[in-house]
Amino acid sequence: RQRQMCIETGLKNGDLQSAFRAAHTLKGIGYNLGLNRLGDRAAALCEVLHTGSVPAPELLRQLTEEYCCVIDAIHELKSEI
Repeated sequence: RQRQMCIETGLKNGDLQSAFRAAHTLKGIGYNLGLNRLGDRAAALCEVLHTGSVPAPELLRQLTEEYCCVIDAIHELKSEI
């Protein structure tokens, strides 16, 4: 949740560079772990932030939704151990 909060905080504070770094990190983590949908959502956000533009709320919503799905799946797997 920390990376997601960094993105949200950066956007709220108008710090697009911090939001970009957090989204870029999340993109790399997603792709490295084979979580391609998470990586794709983070990549889409990175593309917008890289231009210095504020992303549409829909992009952040999609990333948040996918992030939550991943976290839920991790918690479910953890409870099965």
